[in-house]
Amino acid sequence: MFKQLTIVIAALCASLAVPMGAQAAATIERGPIEVVLRFGSATDGFELSPNMLQLETGKPYKLVITNPSSTTHYITAPEFAAAVSTRKVEITGGNVERKRFLRTKLGIPRRLPVIGEIELRAGGKAEWYFTGNDAGRFPIECGIPAHAQAGMVGMIIMD
Repeated sequence: MFKQLTIVIAALCASLAVPMGAQAAATIERGPIEVVLRFGSATDGFELSPNMLQLETGKPYKLVITNPSSTTHYITAPEFAAAVSTRKVEITGGNVERKRFLRTKLGIPRRLPVIGEIELRAGGKAEWYFTGNDAGRFPIECGIPAHAQAGMVGMIIMD
């Protein structure tokens, strides 16, 4: 009787382990959700496209930020940066400079610095890997005042 019970339990565990392992592997293979954000245009227009991003908390993202224009832009979203856990910002070209922004400037206890601004020079590209922590509406804009006034503003909504 004990031997039969042991065999049944072992078979049950084995049947449960395969789907759970397969599910974990599928999650790893899928990777982060890729979202593309374009600062500027090939005709040097001052635009942010799309100007609204809808994201979900708890999901991993890869935000691909490109600058197809011949002008430098500063991606500025410090409140958003404080609401996510940044895994890394990967520079995929030599035309990007990463900047840090301390949480204390946002009234958040100082733990780790967060990305508050990314300088994206002409033709530059950066990939920002993060997971959303806090729901809310977060403004994003070009940190160069005249560019924001010209329409390089948007909103990131995290549900």
